[in-house]
Amino acid sequence: MTAADTLTSRYLSPAEVASLFSSRPTRTYQKRGTFLARYAEPGETILTIVAGKLETLAAAKWGDVVLMNIEIGSSVERYLIAADMFQKRYELTERTITTDGHSWMLVTAKGQVNAWQYEGPSVTFEAPWGESMLLEEGDWIANPVGGKPDDIYRIEREAFAGTYRLLEG
Repeated sequence: MTAADTLTSRYLSPAEVASLFSSRPTRTYQKRGTFLARYAEPGETILTIVAGKLETLAAAKWGDVVLMNIEIGSSVERYLIAADMFQKRYELTERTITTDGHSWMLVTAKGQVNAWQYEGPSVTFEAPWGESMLLEEGDWIANPVGGKPDDIYRIEREAFAGTYRLLEG
């Protein structure tokens, strides 16, 4: 996200984000694909860049896991996730690889979200992990299945298309 994006978009309070999310019916989607994971170094800063835009930046705490989405091509999205959420949303495989000077575990996604595709002007809100997040037309607004009601975040449209599939029934 650029400074200009933040300045030109309307900021939504947590209550407004919750209201926005509940304003339309959701459908349940399964996250799919293979990802790379490693334990973060406390204090390490992870920049999440999707489709050439800075989505968030976050400082790692002890026990956090860095995930690298290798499913969406050249974007190479990286993000932090707390260890307890990692265990609920990803399955370890027996494979590891070394890249970027780190040893990464190969993991498969198993998490699900309730989500809908956003149509409207760009808005900014605070993500559950405390960073500012830009929601643009065509992005998805999501809440993890079994998550807290206020655990609402944006999934960039190309990342969503590359890593989620609709669950039938």
